[in-house]
Formats: sequence, C-alpha cells, structure tokens
Amino acid sequence: MQPHRDMSARRDPGASALVSFIVPRAEVKRVKTELERREKFDRSAKIRPNTDQTFAIPSSIEWPLAAPDDVESFRARLLEGIGLAALQQKIQLAPRRGAQTHAHDASSHLGQNPLRAAIAAWITTLPSSILPSLNIAPSALVSSFPTTHSVYPPLLLLPAHAFRSSPWPTLLRHIPSPHLATLYAGLASAAGATAVAINAPIPASCAASLGATEASNSADKPPSRSAPPSPNLLRTPSGLTPLHNFPSPVPLSASASSPSFLHRPPPAALRAALWAHTTQHGIAQTWAPAYTMFSRGNVREKARLLEVVEPRVARSPSPGRAGAGPEAGNADVRFAAVDLYAGVGYFAFCYAKAGAEVVLGWDISGWSVEGFARGAEANGWVCGRVGEGDDVDLGIVQALERRRDGEEDEVGQGEVVGSAVASKRRPRRNGRSHEPLLLAFHESNGYALSRIERLRSSIPPIRHVNCGLLPSSRGSWATAVEAVDPDAGGWVHLHENVGVHDVNARADEAVGALRTLLAAARKGYDEGGEPFAVVDTLKVIHDVSKFSAVQN
Repeated sequence: MQPHRDMSARRDPGASALVSFIVPRAEVKRVKTELERREKFDRSAKIRPNTDQTFAIPSSIEWPLAAPDDVESFRARLLEGIGLAALQQKIQLAPRRGAQTHAHDASSHLGQNPLRAAIAAWITTLPSSILPSLNIAPSALVSSFPTTHSVYPPLLLLPAHAFRSSPWPTLLRHIPSPHLATLYAGLASAAGATAVAINAPIPASCAASLGATEASNSADKPPSRSAPPSPNLLRTPSGLTPLHNFPSPVPLSASASSPSFLHRPPPAALRAALWAHTTQHGIAQTWAPAYTMFSRGNVREKARLLEVVEPRVARSPSPGRAGAGPEAGNADVRFAAVDLYAGVGYFAFCYAKAGAEVVLGWDISGWSVEGFARGAEANGWVCGRVGEGDDVDLGIVQALERRRDGEEDEVGQGEVVGSAVASKRRPRRNGRSHEPLLLAFHESNGYALSRIERLRSSIPPIRHVNCGLLPSSRGSWATAVEAVDPDAGGWVHLHENVGVHDVNARADEAVGALRTLLAAARKGYDEGGEPFAVVDTLKVIHDVSKFSAVQN
C-alpha cells in the first residue's frame, strides 16, 4: 500500500474528501453534539436527509487519502476516537466532496442523486495518477453511473447495468481492490444501507438445477425425488452479484444447483444469510435476496388484490345456500384464503391484510417458507409451519377453530400454539381479528387439497384462492376450484402472461377451463347459473376470475 500513499501525498489538498456520518433520525442530535464538542462538525455544510429514516451529518474529518484495506476497521477506529463507539451498529460513513474541491470536475453531474455524489467524493480519494493513466475523465464516471437503484434495508441493490457503461469496465480492470472496497462502502452509506449487490434477471434455467417435478409447485401430483437438469422453476436469483458486506452461507452459483440447500436449508445457513426488508401497502415483507426473488413490480398487483378481496367478500351475496355467505353490505364476515404459490407472502399477506381470519400457503422452497414466517412475525401475525408429511398440531387446529367461531385467542404474547408463535394480541375490528393465523405448508401444493379437506370443518369458508406463475399455474387450477368453499363460493385469482391484444380471449379460455374442472369435480353443479365470470384484468399480466359453485 506504500506506493499508493506516496502518489496520494502529491495531490492538491483541495481535492480531499471529507467524512459524512449516516445516522438514524433518533441519533442525529447526539452525533452532532459529539462532533461539535471535538470541533469536527463542518458548519459550512448542512445536515441533509439521506433516506426516509437517515440523515447525513457533515464533518471536517478527512477521508483517508489511500483507501484502507478494511473500511469497517477505519469506521470502528474513528467512532471510538470521537466517543461514538456505542453507536457502531447504527452509524455508517460516506466520503463527500470538500467545499474547496476542484481537482475533479464532476460536480455538475451530481444533481441530487446520492450515489453519484458518493462516486464523486470517492474519486477524490484515488491516487492522482490512476485516472489520467487510463485516459478517464472523472465526470464520465459520474455521469455514466445509473441514477436508479433500490434500497431494501440493509441492502442497496444496484441495477444490472451498473458499472457496465464506459469508462467503468476499464477502471475496474485496473484499480486495486482496496479502492473498490471504499467505493462500495461509500455507495452503501450514501443509500443508508450496509450491503451492496448488483441485481440481475432471474435466469430461465440453472445448470444441474432442480428436477422439473421436484421444483414444480404443480398440483398434478406430489413431487418426485429425481433431480435432472430443468428450468429454474424456483426462480432462484443465481445471477445476483454481491459486492460489499453480503453474507452468503454458500456461493450463489453453487446454491442454484443444490436442491437440498434450496428445499431444506440448514438452520445455520438461515441464520447466516442476509435478510432484506420492505413495506408495501402497510405490509412488511422479508426475504433472502441470494436465494429467493422479490418483484418490486408486484406492488401494483398487491394493490389490486387488496381492492378485490375485502369489498367483494363483504358486499357480495352468497351464491350458495341461504345463510351460507355474507349478505350484501355486511362487512362483518369471517373468511379464509389459500395461496398455492405462497413464496415469501406476496399475495398471502394481502389476504391477511384484507381481513382473512386464516391464510393457508404452500411452497417447496425452505428459503421462501422462512421468509414467509419472518414476514408474518414482522406484521404481528401468528404463523405456523407444517412440513411435508407432518400432522397439523392440535394447538393450531384449536386456534383455527377460534377464528372460525369468532372467538378471541387465549394465548398471550410469545406463547406457542403448536409450531406457531402468537404475537401481541390486538383488538378486533369489524368482527375480524387483527391477528390472522397463517399456516405455511413446506411441501408441494400437490398435497394441498387433502390438507384443506381435513381442515375445512375447522376454518372459516375459503373464499379466495391464489394461483401463481411458475411459469404456468394451470396444474393447480383443479385444486383451486375444489378448494373454494362449495356453499359460499368465492374467487380464483389467476396470474398469466397474456399479450395485450389477447386478454379477452385468454379470459374466456380460462373461464371455460374452470367450468370444465368444476363439472368434473362437482357433479350436478348449477350449469345454468353461469358459475364463472371474469371480474377484472390488470393490463397484460393477470386475470382475476370469479366463480360461484352450488353443490347438490
């Protein structure tokens, strides 16, 4: 590292970068006070919002001219030296441009983008000869860096094209790794994150991936145990590229070819992995980005599902026998929902949010089931897990029956109901519990119907069933039709890739297929009563089909 120090020592002093402290809102006053006591607070700059929850506090402390081998060590030493060691888990550092910096003309490209600002500050920490020797203009580095990114605490997720535009590839081939470590740490701090990765499209297939029948959540039959090469049906994000502070129990590429690791991850791996968090429509979600996908675009589908579920369950008269379902305008109704492709709770949680007393979900990925359980806990909901071949615990059945009957839970905070942990009891609203009970079945949804039939007498009527897209949910349609309560009726939510000009034809085709399935499953249903109708479609990506079934 000595040559780097020698080169940096010849730099224009005005080109130095200063340290910003990225801190939570609650700690701003304390950090500012400590910096002022030591005359390290930069009064020529302002404290500025960094994210919704963090602020950047400017200091007069210089960022190291040579990139440290261990950015975390530098942070630990600095915080200890200014009396803030107790906040080490809450404070991140980021380089920023000093007020008199003119050595690298990149300021005109900064705008308000925090990542570009961090890059401009990082440039001032480089040895002065690096960029000229590569014929790279500092402004080109700043202006070619993407302005878009996502932050899912604690992760900063950069777009797939980050660092691909010229002149970044040239610089990355020649720059020493310690400088890259400083860059990545600065980007993380600027975004209020602690880890950084580059996103990538979900690959269509993985070498030596899961067997088609084992990886599929198809309801045609239980999974087989063979594992020939097959498409990436679990949607494992094996193309993700970790850059900084990203724990991974095993290499991402290796995990994609290990069915046992994806299906049954060891507890130590679950504990060691990075778990990301976000909130959409007031619903908390948790997932392990290295092993399960998360689609930000699903936020629109979630909004539509929330609009569909509660009003239609609450206001629609029962299509079945008298008294079996809610009367029009009656919002005090108990119902259950099923998600045959539960994942980390994309849509299952929407049912819970919309008022379902019970939500049953199926998934074969152990990482998804873990994220489902963690997300439910983050929302303050009771969640139980049931493994393949396991019986549903009696305590869970009793809790299900209390929801069926509209009774209060008898468990307090932290008590265990079978394998479900009850969160803090909350008051009931409109006759429905604020604590829905969710059951995550860690198995193929080929077992779903037999599970549902055994539980049907213990739960409220199933009014909603969700079918996924991996890459088609057709194999689960028969299960969905039979899962809906035979007396109260309900809705099957279908997700399909449909061309914009083919939506109407595709919807009619789906309705016809569901009618055929219902006829096969329930002999003597009321064929003259239009048991299926298309309720709504959302652009080109999903249909929502409603059906009512009358059982003789």
